[in-house]
Amino acid sequence: MLPKDDLNVKLQTSVAAGAGQAALQLWVDLIKLSPKHIREAADAFPAGHLAFLVSGPWEYEGWRVNYPDFKDYGITLIPKKVKYATNIGGQNLVVYSSSKYPDQAVKLLKFLTSDEIQAMPNFVFEGNPSKKALKDLYKDDPDHQAFSEQLQYATPRPTVVNWIKINDEVIATAIDRAFAGEPVKQVLDEAAEQANAILATEP
Repeated sequence: MLPKDDLNVKLQTSVAAGAGQAALQLWVDLIKLSPKHIREAADAFPAGHLAFLVSGPWEYEGWRVNYPDFKDYGITLIPKKVKYATNIGGQNLVVYSSSKYPDQAVKLLKFLTSDEIQAMPNFVFEGNPSKKALKDLYKDDPDHQAFSEQLQYATPRPTVVNWIKINDEVIATAIDRAFAGEPVKQVLDEAAEQANAILATEP
């Protein structure tokens, strides 16, 4: 699923490098400052128990319904140290090589990813279309438009066969260990080794 050259890029060059360590350390430090009794941030923010929340457009759609009087807030890009960044994920649209109707499947994919369909309000998960051609779709809705602007700095998750295994079993575990107090560098170095071992088995 990746160009051959991309398979030679080891996880250590990104996740366990200095920038990755700094990002996770910041997260760990923020956790220490977070109120321990608050477990549901989506409701805690509009209720006035949190100063800020990092999330997506699916949150404030719920606020508009459940907290109609909550209007004293602003939405902006995720703060940066060097450059703006975020990741992008979602559903993958594929046509299997064994498909009995490949031409029709391709037509369906083109339809689903057309500007007309992608521009439909809340078409997928109450989110924003990731197509650059539609980046100004919500220009009259500043809150929603902020998420479209953030998408301009998004990087997709790696398209490797075992990504879910790496994400759920390796990276998530490393983050949990860091939250529990283990050294950030140690957990990320070990995660990089584990992930690279998995990547080495990629077809």
